[in-house]
Amino acid sequence: MINIKSIPKSLKNKRVSVIGMGISGIGAAKLLKHYKADVFVSDLGNSIDILENSNHLSDLKIPFETGKHSGKVFDCELMVVSPGIGKETSVLRKAQKLNIPVIGEIELGSWFTEAPIIAVTGSNGKTTTSKLLASMCQNNNFDGVLAGNIGISFSEKILQDIINLNSKRVFILEISSFQTEYFVHFKPYISIFLNITPDHLNRHGTFDNYLNAKIKLAENQDRESFGIFNDDDNHINVSIQKLDFKKIPFSLDPERTFYFGLNDTKIIKKNHDELISLANISLIGNHNYSNIIAAATAAHLLGVNDTHIAESIQKFKPIPHRMEEFHTKDGVQYINDSKATNIDSVKCALNSFNKPIILILGGKYKGGNFEDLLPHTKNIKAIIAYGEAQEIIVNAFRDAVRLEAISNLKQAVILTQSIAQPGEVVLLSPGCASFDQFKNFEERGNCFKKWILKET
Repeated sequence: MINIKSIPKSLKNKRVSVIGMGISGIGAAKLLKHYKADVFVSDLGNSIDILENSNHLSDLKIPFETGKHSGKVFDCELMVVSPGIGKETSVLRKAQKLNIPVIGEIELGSWFTEAPIIAVTGSNGKTTTSKLLASMCQNNNFDGVLAGNIGISFSEKILQDIINLNSKRVFILEISSFQTEYFVHFKPYISIFLNITPDHLNRHGTFDNYLNAKIKLAENQDRESFGIFNDDDNHINVSIQKLDFKKIPFSLDPERTFYFGLNDTKIIKKNHDELISLANISLIGNHNYSNIIAAATAAHLLGVNDTHIAESIQKFKPIPHRMEEFHTKDGVQYINDSKATNIDSVKCALNSFNKPIILILGGKYKGGNFEDLLPHTKNIKAIIAYGEAQEIIVNAFRDAVRLEAISNLKQAVILTQSIAQPGEVVLLSPGCASFDQFKNFEERGNCFKKWILKET
């Protein structure tokens, strides 16, 4: 077995099994092949995406199997797993019994770069913050690149840099709690903790387990590195105290933040000078202003000047499926927030409007308490609950608001047309995973937009 108590000096001729043939698995296999490891890739699935990815492996002459995990996956000295594969799966339980060391694709990639890494985590806002920060890190001194939980393989980006060295590189990684489970030596230069609310409890079991998985992001950091944390989030504030990085708080409150804060009309610096007017920002809601301040703080620590930070904020547009205003017809505003897969995301969406809302909730329940939305219902005109979670949603709200239960999202879209009036908002912010009716939240959001445009 490979001893991973320290980073291996070489993987040449080492037998390495990669579990999962998605984006991260393919990226890991390519990087391992470059370093002349003896790679084998295995995936239980046999979908079209998996079969297409297997063609890449064939071109690289990397052996693989689909539709099973045969005994061959255990004939290895190291196992690299995709983030969607939990520790309680049979393949990883057996690997543990055989004392096979297991790491993730992010950990693997980090072994082969000296470039600074900024790692962004949180229950909500990771993608917005990561993409905004990457744009701030495009300047004369830095060439920022995105990877991680954003659908881009970190290992593949590392391989590209190995082939074509870039001395200005800085990596901005979106990191999920699934990915931190397999960290051993991963050590970012800057970690960013946006917020922590209950999520993925179907995998982690308890909120404490989920919180600990998030905090693991920074466990290898030291006083030569930075931890930017949301001082407005009590769970984070308490949990990061045990960590050894330089603690950099950010807050909407200018008196409690490290450098940037918020007033009624603008984002300001510590000396109360203006960074940017809220009127020049496309993103809406305090949760987004918090994300902006987090990204700006990281850029400031890197030495990016305030003018470039402000220009990046002004040019930045909302990401698809996150509070995406895509249509207005007959005075009704339509918002696609399909990426809102937990309760706290829905709270943020509801708190962003001061007009009547027709809220579409539902999908595959993944934990959390919908009753936590009750204090945020003052602007809700009606809730349409759909999918597997509809009964849970109905039981949570009872008669607190007008509520309609319906089987699928398309029927929910049709129903909105008989409810919405000029000056109101139709908001898809499901608070659930999409997997009961869709492949992912992107497909759910795209279908919502297509059906709305058809009905209006």
